[in-house]
Amino acid sequence: MGMVDVLNYFLKNNFKRPKLINIFKNLCSSLLNYQDKKSHLWYLILDKPNKKGNYLESSASAMFMYAFAKGALKGYLEKSIYLLQNKYLMV
Repeated sequence: MGMVDVLNYFLKNNFKRPKLINIFKNLCSSLLNYQDKKSHLWYLILDKPNKKGNYLESSASAMFMYAFAKGALKGYLEKSIYLLQNKYLMV
């Protein structure tokens, strides 16, 4: 969420902007691999969904969805993957 928000403050010609966008895109792509298929949320410990005491975490899931939606609307992410067209990412 912070990464997509900070891009608003980087001028289009800032030499670090493409690198930040690439990091953001890679992070978002990785997060999709850990999304729970049934609930479409993420667990508190992303890569250990079956760990005792781990649970689906709503606030982080909301932040991920915010970042996906804003990133897609800003053109950093593919809309067909990160917006409403994808039944698993109902933003």
